[in-house]
Amino acid sequence: MSIDWHSNRTKQRIVQVACFALATLACIPVPMVVPEFQQMFNSFGADLPWLTALYLGHAYVFYILAGIFLVLIATSLINKQDAWVRRLSGISVVSLLLAITLVITALIALQLPIHQMGSLN
Repeated sequence: MSIDWHSNRTKQRIVQVACFALATLACIPVPMVVPEFQQMFNSFGADLPWLTALYLGHAYVFYILAGIFLVLIATSLINKQDAWVRRLSGISVVSLLLAITLVITALIALQLPIHQMGSLN
């Protein structure tokens, strides 16, 4: 069984898997870093901005998203119907954009208390 690397369908599947894989990789480190920041923020003794408190309390969402993205990778590799390939292409791009947005928002949320403490001095 030979793979036609030049077909549009094969290219779509490669893009899908790459987008889902990047989205998964973007989500995994955030919950690993959050406990370190939480200890540091607790030592500040000041009120945290709402966005930071939200991320500290719900960091597990990133693991859930990573799991969803892994399921989507498996689905895009297993499913061979053209309709699914087209649907998953759009979903893969949206997933990657969502993951990037969430990671950027998490970075902002984790930096807010540091800037807030700097403005109090």
